[in-house]
Amino acid sequence: MEESTFFGLSCQVFAGSRVKLKGNAKSEISRMKGEIQGFLTNKNGLILLACLGGVTGSSMTAPIAETAKALNIPVLVIVSLPFDFEGKKRMDEAMKGLESIEQLGITIASFSNQQLMGIAGKDTTLEDAFQLVDVEVWKVLKPYFAGEKVIV
Repeated sequence: MEESTFFGLSCQVFAGSRVKLKGNAKSEISRMKGEIQGFLTNKNGLILLACLGGVTGSSMTAPIAETAKALNIPVLVIVSLPFDFEGKKRMDEAMKGLESIEQLGITIASFSNQQLMGIAGKDTTLEDAFQLVDVEVWKVLKPYFAGEKVIV
């Protein structure tokens, strides 16, 4: 039986440019293509959750989604855009990443992390802010995955 899969590029885990890729993202995806295809085998859907603005989300989300699309696997991409305090450079990087995803012609939902500041207190740390993004998005998605295998 096929299984639904939630695959998250988590804001909390990756937290932008703290991730060190072996080379640039394009070569990293090429290196990992077989592994990604193997992961996607026998899946009936893929949801990618990515925080844009850093290396991981901005550079790797589109190639992963493109690989799934090439395998005729329906793809939903949910992306968050940087908090205001992360600055213009991160927002520019996020917009480039979003444009590369949009070019694939797949379903995309996007929101600004800044919208969550009404939930967070003024003393919220950066790590806690990213964790809040993960928690709030998962609250929305969780009901759709009752009884399904979920990989985060």
